[in-house]
Amino acid sequence: MFNEICTYNRKEKAYILTLPDGPQHAFPSGPKGKMEAYRFWLSVIYPTYFAIANQLAEANPHAERTVWKAIEIAVTPDMIDPVHQDELIAMVQSASDPYGRYLVSAADTNATEPYLLCNCPAYQELTPVWLILDDTGEKAMQVCKHSLAVWMQMQVNQPQPDEAQTFFEPQPISA
Repeated sequence: MFNEICTYNRKEKAYILTLPDGPQHAFPSGPKGKMEAYRFWLSVIYPTYFAIANQLAEANPHAERTVWKAIEIAVTPDMIDPVHQDELIAMVQSASDPYGRYLVSAADTNATEPYLLCNCPAYQELTPVWLILDDTGEKAMQVCKHSLAVWMQMQVNQPQPDEAQTFFEPQPISA
């Protein structure tokens, strides 16, 4: 994924991002440069996810970190396992514990767009972040990075009418 194609060049003091179609792009050193490289990579390889994350981050500046952490989960293969059993929607792999998985469930399984809950410590014990999910400000949800990642996958993989809701592994666009 990203860390495999983005390297730090000590001589040039820059992050070098090599895209699948060959061109290299340089970004300044430091955390801001690496963030710029990641967002550029995301915009090229996963443009739909990037658009969702960018829109959410702009509408919710207080939750920018949660949004970008959620997008890392959403586009990383094998991080989200769909379940669809009763109100349980998905299990999300913990980034810090190789044996840990968090359960993301729907508060109302009959809703067209369920309100998602998570059993991670950030959602259960700390204060989850409130996000405005649309341009009107009428749709909002409390989220952690796990529930937001699942919500993002649901947005990208919207079912067509009369099609069951499914999740797919995010696939990069082909060059």
